[in-house]
Amino acid sequence: MGRVHALVAMSRPDQIALILAVLAAGVLLGLTRPSSSPGAAVLVATIIVVGAAIAAHLVNEAADAETDGRTQRTAFSGGSGALAASHLTPAVPLTVGLGAAALTAVATLMAWASGALPGPAATILLVGLIGGLAYSLPPVAAMRRGWGEPLNALLGGLLLPLSGVAVVVGSVGSADVLAFLPFTFVSLASVLATAWPD
Repeated sequence: MGRVHALVAMSRPDQIALILAVLAAGVLLGLTRPSSSPGAAVLVATIIVVGAAIAAHLVNEAADAETDGRTQRTAFSGGSGALAASHLTPAVPLTVGLGAAALTAVATLMAWASGALPGPAATILLVGLIGGLAYSLPPVAAMRRGWGEPLNALLGGLLLPLSGVAVVVGSVGSADVLAFLPFTFVSLASVLATAWPD
């Protein structure tokens, strides 16, 4: 497996598609508001979410290389398998992932500063990016301290769709949080089930 092919596989395109579906759920909820104004902000947010997901997945592949090497892989656990198949060192996805994270953070700040992205949406997206990195990397490394699954559920089940709401409405209300709380608990059950083999 070549380096580029391996990095694409490690970015987990199938999971990115699911992530975008959750973002779309938030956008759709936001569009039910009379004050909604999606414009180009939805496209900007989509690009930022893809960048954050790529960064988090690549960093996780690097941080979890040893565990993934000992785990029976499934469709949702045990990593992508691309790191071992490519014979790359974990430093490669770590470096590319951190670079993607830096570019995503800069793009988010620039989008906010230019008015292409509402401030609340930019804040949620930056918190999501930081949380995605904190899941795998020290000093937090939440996945190794027993609270990686709740963090993952909060990021993907709550903050991600709320960012979609914030993109089209410009804010997030308590009703939006309540709307996605059930999904957050479903996400927690899902990540617990997929993390168990690891």
